[in-house]
Amino acid sequence: MPIPPKDRPLHQLREDIIEQLVLNYGHEQLSREALERRLDQAHEATDHDTLLSLVADLDSYADEEYDAFRDHFLYVPEDLAEKSETLFNVLSGTHRNHGEVGPETLRLINIMGGCELDYSLARFSAPVTHIKTLNIMGGAQIYVPEGVRVKSQVIPLLGGTEIKCEPGNDPNAPLIVISGLALMGGMSIGVKRTFKERMQNFAEEIRQMWN
Repeated sequence: MPIPPKDRPLHQLREDIIEQLVLNYGHEQLSREALERRLDQAHEATDHDTLLSLVADLDSYADEEYDAFRDHFLYVPEDLAEKSETLFNVLSGTHRNHGEVGPETLRLINIMGGCELDYSLARFSAPVTHIKTLNIMGGAQIYVPEGVRVKSQVIPLLGGTEIKCEPGNDPNAPLIVISGLALMGGMSIGVKRTFKERMQNFAEEIRQMWN
């Protein structure tokens, strides 16, 4: 027997509600404005009743094509991703946009230099992504998708690591583990693109897929 919605963990119900909003938008049952408003409300909801009210007037869809598409929204097949990558920044700086696939392990060396890593639109090849870093009088700015979990194991020596993003509450969300040494240097991890913006783009892709 299915578990009643009100007895389910709030974060799981939130995911299902967001999925129904995206599906209804994809089937042209919701306007863009209504999708944006309800996504905001779903993200901010703190109780089951509020979440359920957001889809009370909508149809319930189940679609195999959507399921396949959704499964590739965050993750990609292992054979399409690089296992590891190394970036050197010595007296210089770089910008790297992981717009499609992020490597499973990234080694980052900044010596009197720095870099910006943008994972805002990245999909992941494994549940855990490792960023192994050495910062000596240098540093890095890392942007991650909202909802992704981040764990810092960086050892600071006259340096440090600042995590500016809210911790994700979904235990199945991708995890980024940052380890290494910050000597007179540091790192900042934050969100560049919000959950709402990502879901809006995802919904647009779903609509285009069916039209």
